Amino acid sequence: MKTLLLSMTASLVFAGGAAHSQDAASSPQAPTAAEVLTGVSPQTREEQIGETRTYVSETVQAGPGNVASRNRQTFTLETMALTRNKILMRYRLTSAEAEDATRPYLAGLLQAYIDVPIEFEANLNGMPQRIINWTRVSQALETNMAQALPAEEALRTGTLAGLNAMPDNVRALAILSDVATLAQMQPRGPVRLGRVTAPETRTPVADNRFVASTRFAELDMIEPARCTARFQSGSSAQVEGAPDRTTTTLVGELSTLDGWANTLERRTEAVSAQGTAVQTLTIRREATPGCG
Repeated sequence: MKTLLLSMTASLVFAGGAAHSQDAASSPQAPTAAEVLTGVSPQTREEQIGETRTYVSETVQAGPGNVASRNRQTFTLETMALTRNKILMRYRLTSAEAEDATRPYLAGLLQAYIDVPIEFEANLNGMPQRIINWTRVSQALETNMAQALPAEEALRTGTLAGLNAMPDNVRALAILSDVATLAQMQPRGPVRLGRVTAPETRTPVADNRFVASTRFAELDMIEPARCTARFQSGSSAQVEGAPDRTTTTLVGELSTLDGWANTLERRTEAVSAQGTAVQTLTIRREATPGCG
């Protein structure tokens, strides 16, 4: 339940690996040793129905004027069902705490989600696409927010109205933002080791200015003895002729057994004329699977 920030997904790495695997498949000859080494599977065991993973997430943010906030959450992810291109999962927030002087109500909002089962569809990377039991979730949130924030009727009403007005995919990403961040470093299918860099893009904005954007993704350090790999990505966006700049880096460890992240850290720095704001998100998986 955190604000989604600009970050690079694993699609660049996946696209490179997928293109390589398609080329190899179209050839009547067996792949060479070099071809095998450049395409590795980040998931050697298929998703298992009934498996539950537990994660601890912590976000720390600091901005101009010594504005600071922190929140910490523990949640579980249970695989409920599988299709050829989707996973049905259940998210459950089990604990949450927040310290934010500018938003004293944040702790109450987080408390409203505790023990509310949120069932959602995701793609094979784990990226949330739709909350399928939203009616029940919204009813539970309405009840829980009334208990956690009894004097904040306008806030409660506005929060639920805003969530109800969102398209399905936007609502899923907003509520399950930690899950979406995990999915950004969880490619499925053969992946090429090394760095993939996208060409710089220039997007027009106001006053005849442009935003210059760059991004990369990299998968390396496959460790067979631990069944892990190291993933990192980065992106930057600079307004030409202005101080406005946003830079995001993401680095983490990926389990090559089940394809899910063991750890990650995402750091986002936003620079403007008002100053610099930095947000650091860390997510840690409890009971990492090793090699099974």
